[in-house]
Amino acid sequence: MGKMHFVGLLILFYLSAAGILAQTTIKGEARPVATVTELTLESKVLGADKKVHLYLPEAFAVSSPDHTYPVVVVLEHQFAPMIAGTVNHLVLTGRMPETLVVTLAGEDDPFYAPRVYTNGSDYWPSNWKQMPFDQPQDRLLDFFESELFPYLKQHYRAADYRFLVGASSRAVLVLDSFCRRPGLFDVHVAVAAGDILGMGYREGETFIEHLTEQLQKMPSPPKKRGALYVASALSDADYSPAIAENIKKLAQKMVPLQQKKRPLTAKLFANDDHYAILLPAWLEVLEQVYPQARFSQDYDKLEAVEGNALAKIDAYFAGLSQEYGFPILAPADQWNTGRSLAANGRRLMGRERYAEAAELFARAAAYRPQSPYLCAQQAKALAGAGRRAEALKAHREALARAKKYTPDRVETYQKQLAEAETAAKTK
Repeated sequence: MGKMHFVGLLILFYLSAAGILAQTTIKGEARPVATVTELTLESKVLGADKKVHLYLPEAFAVSSPDHTYPVVVVLEHQFAPMIAGTVNHLVLTGRMPETLVVTLAGEDDPFYAPRVYTNGSDYWPSNWKQMPFDQPQDRLLDFFESELFPYLKQHYRAADYRFLVGASSRAVLVLDSFCRRPGLFDVHVAVAAGDILGMGYREGETFIEHLTEQLQKMPSPPKKRGALYVASALSDADYSPAIAENIKKLAQKMVPLQQKKRPLTAKLFANDDHYAILLPAWLEVLEQVYPQARFSQDYDKLEAVEGNALAKIDAYFAGLSQEYGFPILAPADQWNTGRSLAANGRRLMGRERYAEAAELFARAAAYRPQSPYLCAQQAKALAGAGRRAEALKAHREALARAKKYTPDRVETYQKQLAEAETAAKTK
């Protein structure tokens, strides 16, 4: 040990012993912040309690009952945080509607799916003539249809628009749902599923045939429903060449069956492996279902077009709602983005279009019934439009909301109301 190194250690020891080196401390107790809700449903269909994890939209608790939400069911709970995280990111950037993400929580719970024939697949144990799933095969889909979805609709305002996501062996249920319960889900995502495509309900039959038959029978969708996405990793195909053959066959079958409202995909990913492809696959699915060109509306350009701003925004979202078959509403106030009613209102006030801005803030305040800020902004717009009495009413509503929901901000809104009352008296 060098002399300087030894001296340095002595100094460090002295400072530590003397308490001179600062130590980071926390104020109060550390506490977890919940990002997921665990529900235990008493299931008559399953004959047992069933735990599910539910990821709610960030603004769920402060949004009005007007809001309803599509549902993503993830069959593997390990992937739910990633699925929910990408959904939340795209919602925050105005790229898709707010969405519920739900997953089955039990690690060792029975998994009900058809015991499809493996047809000699070399990806699974050679002695498996059929996949060893639990019976009866319809039980899990029955649980979704008759228990989970009605509960989510009643308690969490779930919309009638649903995704089913499963990987590897659990992709069997995704493909089975598409073939035998085609109306239960609107978007089916089967990842790491190239080997599953070679399996079938009867020995010698394959899901390639089953899916093609179902697609041929399905009528043209009046809404954007019925999407099917199947993918595998090229590394899996290196291990089992039949995987690449299955994906290629299905992709060829899909070509004449493609429709704008029902995107169909079968592909291999070259640069990731078995489960890792779920992330890029999921992003592709969301782009297919919610194309950027359709959802990245430039509100600034929309405002520049002649006519009432709120009427144009309403028309845009009415078109989306018609296209997808469930209500899609304009975001009330979105973090760090110009794509919201509040952002529109602020821009319009900057252009001295106060009456239109007041309409936007009124709608935003109705969508966020706990927000004093949106009422206060409405009041400012009304004052700019010369509608002082209405502005005072909006200020009083802002203060009432602050007292009820954000008591630490009461003083701010009391001051704003007092200033508005003084201004009204001097006019």
